[in-house]
Amino acid sequence: MTPEDCINLSYVIPCYNHESFVQLCLESVKDDMIFDSEIIIIDDGSVDQSVKMISDWIANNPGIQIKFIQQKNKGVSTTLNRLFDLARGEYIRVIASDDLLIAGSSQNLLNKLQANSKKKMIFGDCQTIDMNGKIISDSHIKYRGQSVKKYTEKTAEAIIANWAVAGPGYICKKEIHTEFGRYDESLLIEDWNMYLRLAAHNCIMFFPEPVAKYRIHTTNTSITKDIKKRITNLESQYLGGYKNLNFFKFKYQLLLKSELSLLKSKIYFLKTEYTKAVLYVAAFIIQKTSAVLLLNFKNEELSE
Repeated sequence: MTPEDCINLSYVIPCYNHESFVQLCLESVKDDMIFDSEIIIIDDGSVDQSVKMISDWIANNPGIQIKFIQQKNKGVSTTLNRLFDLARGEYIRVIASDDLLIAGSSQNLLNKLQANSKKKMIFGDCQTIDMNGKIISDSHIKYRGQSVKKYTEKTAEAIIANWAVAGPGYICKKEIHTEFGRYDESLLIEDWNMYLRLAAHNCIMFFPEPVAKYRIHTTNTSITKDIKKRITNLESQYLGGYKNLNFFKFKYQLLLKSELSLLKSKIYFLKTEYTKAVLYVAAFIIQKTSAVLLLNFKNEELSE
């Protein structure tokens, strides 16, 4: 990549079967775009009219610097890795094709991130919207029953033990892919795994305001009511967390172990293996209590 190829910010969008939402997503990106930025969108084998919707939008917005790629279905992690590889920006903003950005949010996030040279990623809260774009909650973190204050004051602990982060809320430096690893393509639930890696290295920060709108609808992976799919998703989330255990020091590692025990209990409960579920709940309580006591007794620094 030559210096003249470099730009400031790349908006990268994975799309899969979002014909009803993708043009709204692209409009929100257009409204948020800062000077010297690009859009890269990959359709991951959609079987609806998403490709047509994207092509029509591009034709109606000739002044936008955009690259559109179609591929056979490969899954979100593989698609995200390809988007990162294609991005020319020093910074990257990820947004799924059913979500919306809040205008001006990227500039706000960049200002905060660039003011702290030790951080590689910044993420904010999101509003929660329904199928029709109606706001359900002004805070997705609160919507998920968690605390914005906790994310603000104890970001790493919140990422480990109070996971409630919506997808379109972050900007990162492109270099995180080479420094901390790519999205794990073996996982269906990819985001917690990446956030944990960055939290373990103390290079992630939180912006306590809504920066995007996260859409809740029937095809969201995280809210499926299908028992088999829920088990598969939980097992993927467990594996994503387990792979990060050795990145953390003792107290934070113990906290992560407690969350993994909780995930195991949920998996066994859904499998109707209730004895195992109860044993993992007990392990969760012991590990979580010990971790909280140790963290409150003495603050332990994360890795630099």
